[in-house]
Amino acid sequence: MTRKTNIQPTALILVPALVLSGALNAAPNILLIIGDDMGVETLASYEVGENPPATAALDELARQGVRFTNFWSQPICSPTRATMLTGRYGFRTGVGRPIAHGPPMPEPPARPEWATYERPVPERPVFDAPLYLRPEEFTLPMAFKANPDLGYATAAIGKWHLANTANGWIDHPNLAGFDHFSGLIEGEFVSYFSWNKVVDGEVAGTSGYAPADKAVDA
Repeated sequence: MTRKTNIQPTALILVPALVLSGALNAAPNILLIIGDDMGVETLASYEVGENPPATAALDELARQGVRFTNFWSQPICSPTRATMLTGRYGFRTGVGRPIAHGPPMPEPPARPEWATYERPVPERPVFDAPLYLRPEEFTLPMAFKANPDLGYATAAIGKWHLANTANGWIDHPNLAGFDHFSGLIEGEFVSYFSWNKVVDGEVAGTSGYAPADKAVDA
């Protein structure tokens, strides 16, 4: 029986991003960007919709790279990410809805009073959910590393939203095959100005505007 897979790319869109960079002269560099809640009508390179915003850098990436013209995305974030990483439908990966917040972070956000100019970091519900990307799933970074002769180094930058305590929590991006991870393990920021940044399994509160911080990392 031939195993059917379903790769669901969100084309070339905005951060949070998964970045895969290859060694020079060994294989092409590959940049895969997953953008939540964006459709093709928001990119001029697809020539659909009216008056799309200016996306010159992404349009140039589309001209120089591969532009998907037949693709599907899940309507919510965790299932899309799981399918993108594994090439498998949500009913096969077990990730059919957003993954809930995991356990409390080891450290509180740095300078909570900097959360916004108007209010501190609010309380949020924290619980384990029986939903996560299973450790046995074969992922894109694993595929890139399967042939060492290609020389690929892999990194994920930005929002992860595939982990809880059952699959490694803050270590999960690295356990899933990435050499480097920097970003948000959970699905959303408590505040864009004061949040828990995870770098390769280490957690530290950070302040400053989160999208700018991630853009620098990428």
